[in-house]
Amino acid sequence: MLHTRHVLLLFLSFFLYACAHKSDTIDSLQHEHLKQLQSANYLQYLETRASLIRDFSSLCASAVAQGIKNAIACNDIDFLQTQSAANLDKLCALDVPNACFLYATKSHGTIRLTADSLQKACVLGHAEACANLGAITQGDGAKSWLQKACALDNVRGCKALYFALDSSDTQRQDIYYKLLDFGEDSVCEDDGCQIQGHFVQENTLQNACAKGSGMACVAVVRKMRQTPPRYMSEGQRILHKHCFVRHYVPACEELQDIYALQKNADSWFAAGKIACESMFFAQGVLGYEKSPHLCTRVADSIVIDTSSTRLDSPKKQAMLLYKIGCERGNEEKACTNLHELLTRVSLQSP
Repeated sequence: MLHTRHVLLLFLSFFLYACAHKSDTIDSLQHEHLKQLQSANYLQYLETRASLIRDFSSLCASAVAQGIKNAIACNDIDFLQTQSAANLDKLCALDVPNACFLYATKSHGTIRLTADSLQKACVLGHAEACANLGAITQGDGAKSWLQKACALDNVRGCKALYFALDSSDTQRQDIYYKLLDFGEDSVCEDDGCQIQGHFVQENTLQNACAKGSGMACVAVVRKMRQTPPRYMSEGQRILHKHCFVRHYVPACEELQDIYALQKNADSWFAAGKIACESMFFAQGVLGYEKSPHLCTRVADSIVIDTSSTRLDSPKKQAMLLYKIGCERGNEEKACTNLHELLTRVSLQSP
């Protein structure tokens, strides 16, 4: 009989010590994130966010005074919603994507001004801004913005792109199954495609999985849990592409359970890291949502030596994962744990 996910995770700490010795290279973008952690504002930001105090005005004002672009505190959506259009315009000039997006909705300016602000937000990686651009742009130009929105895992952008593409377009089916994986079953072509964990007929699930649905494949593999050998071999094979190629979060989380049973620490970490970084997960479908503690759990597994003040590779990886969990995933424990690491470890150490 298989243990449940929570039981499985109880014994992860006994074998994940191997992850502490990972020598993953840090790419240029990760270097930028590590550099951001050295900002004078960052510790104060963490203290503020972890304690759920949502007034970031002093932090943001300090960042603006220093001319810091894309300041963490300034990008907080709760803070930005209280700002005037004039302030949002200033923050947009500092490359704060959420500010550019909100400025477009608050400024009540010309269509050109709105489009310019949305375009900047989209270029900075704001998926909803890309979807909005696609909605207000005429002709074939709309598709390029919708393509970017969908690539950034925006459900609305993917759905608009799906209906904008000709039925003969080869990428339409990929987008169709991506929408199903988001839990967006309003695009269903038949009554049997609702992939929300309640299929009656096994062949319907198998067929959807074979055609490319990650959610259907997760459902197929979950049905194997009562037969551990099949679950660990066939389940791993079925889900590998959906996690490691498509970065589909539910597939990665299910794979983590399989890797935990196999006591495969490196693969457990790799799947968890992808799931933490990815925004591709089912939204609002019971049983498939992204775990609210995913980044924290993965980062915790590699911070084995809690007494050392040396900045080694595992601590760098943990900091980056905690940072994602705190800022993007709103995992309050990630904020607390990152704060603790930053106050104990010197970022200038070798």
